[in-house]
Amino acid sequence: MHLYTGRKLPSMNTGLRLPNGTTLSPVQEMKWLGVIWDTSLNFKAQCQELATKARKTANVLRRISRVHSGAPPNSVMQAVRACMIPQMTYAATTWFPRASKTSMGILEKVLREGLRAAVPVFKTTSKKCLYRFAAFPNMAIICQDMLRTGGIRASTCNADHPLYWTTIDGSIDEAKALLPHPIRDSTKLRPEQEGPAESLAEKLSKEEAAKAHLDLLSKESQETMAMAHAADTEKWRMRRRLLPSRQSERPLKSPPHKQKA
Repeated sequence: MHLYTGRKLPSMNTGLRLPNGTTLSPVQEMKWLGVIWDTSLNFKAQCQELATKARKTANVLRRISRVHSGAPPNSVMQAVRACMIPQMTYAATTWFPRASKTSMGILEKVLREGLRAAVPVFKTTSKKCLYRFAAFPNMAIICQDMLRTGGIRASTCNADHPLYWTTIDGSIDEAKALLPHPIRDSTKLRPEQEGPAESLAEKLSKEEAAKAHLDLLSKESQETMAMAHAADTEKWRMRRRLLPSRQSERPLKSPPHKQKA
């Protein structure tokens, strides 16, 4: 399979001839480690397969969340998070950066079907109102959060961890050297921190440690009481500003009726 992101060249259609005489013809799609790779790396087939699996779960949630005698919205939303999201975000760190807008739209549509089955909204409710009412992000935000979480995990793992090669200090530098054009070096997401100072590492006796602890508690209690008193004072001032005056609370007197002549 030939991978390309630009214009397809005629030389990409040629096959590969092995020493034993077998000829391998190029294919348009290939599934490896549960991810469908295509020639243009837009991952449309991968998103369609994930959407098909998640749509089956959404149909089940629609059956159990009826208007009368149905499951509560909180329980159905937990099912969306626990069942649908893992199905739609399988290996998202691999295909999300390259997935096209059309491919992401396929997953967005299935996610909205699950949210409409969970929360009590109309069928004509707009997309923005649906996400706001369900308090749920869209697929782009979910996948971006998974990328950030995966990067933090890779940058903070131990040197003996199998994922250590993904950091800048691992064997990924050897792969960068093989590229025809050098790329800009990236820094770690979470740099290494230094240990405590020498003064903090000194050991104290039992009596000294107890006295220092009591002094710290008394100091924090005084600061907490001062902050609480200031907060109560500010709250009382805001309440005086918002409450109407006593004169405005008095009912208006009705004008006296004119006596008939």
